[in-house]
Amino acid sequence: VLKSALEYMCQFTGWSAGHAYIVAGDGPTLRMWPSNIWYGAPGLDLSEFQTATAGAVFAEGEGLPGRVWASAAPVWLDDFVTSGFARREAALRSGLRAGFGVPLLIGPDVVAALEFFGPNPMPEDPALTRMIRQAGTQLGRVIERDRANDRMHDALHDALTGLPNRPHFLREVD
Repeated sequence: VLKSALEYMCQFTGWSAGHAYIVAGDGPTLRMWPSNIWYGAPGLDLSEFQTATAGAVFAEGEGLPGRVWASAAPVWLDDFVTSGFARREAALRSGLRAGFGVPLLIGPDVVAALEFFGPNPMPEDPALTRMIRQAGTQLGRVIERDRANDRMHDALHDALTGLPNRPHFLREVD
């Protein structure tokens, strides 16, 4: 779902690339981890930027994904040259100059962040930010439903074998 969403959102907005970061870990190891979920416009060579991103894990408040996580709100970087973007050099060499991130929420909790990138400096577009934020909310609901389905599957299947549990029906005793 996230791959399709990135592609659709990039094509709709005209942004060149998109990537998903996922919140994972426990307690003190909870971090924003890069995924393998990417969209790149045809003809765009993202290989160097993808390599830099693959090694970029962020704590809450660090980097673009971590800032999105900490604020639970979109974060816009209008020009990587002046913004202190952590993966700036690889982004610039890949033809990317601006970006923004949006949280995917389950209730108040950020479970992922989508980041989008473009080739030119771009001042924040409030209408686009609102629209992408709403899309992030809807995608968070998709993740929430998927997790609920997983929990339901786990409850109805044997943990050891993965086979469905036999139904036990109550019967009345005369």
